[in-house]
Amino acid sequence: MPLSDLPGKVGKDSTVYEITLAGRAPDPLFLNLAEDLGRFAAEYASALRAIRTNHPGLQVLHVFPAVPAPVAVSLGREVLPKVDPILRIFDYDKREGGFAFALEVNTL
Repeated sequence: MPLSDLPGKVGKDSTVYEITLAGRAPDPLFLNLAEDLGRFAAEYASALRAIRTNHPGLQVLHVFPAVPAPVAVSLGREVLPKVDPILRIFDYDKREGGFAFALEVNTL
């Protein structure tokens, strides 16, 4: 997804992290094995650690996923409740003209 598809609030002053497939274009069929999901979970956990390190005190992390359902579930499962920021998840809906807030994960 091009960065231009992100909401206007995500501007030049925002730091954007992207996790994508290495060596191939993303497609709905990339997730074939349990190991594929495990590799994503490990990469995502590593990205969360980097975000915590690079942005100490971050309270809310905006997430704009373009992923299959099992990967979406992993977004919440890998979050450490007392360590990671709240995830504000946005859903892309062409009918609505782009991203809309869907839910928060990791709220206490």
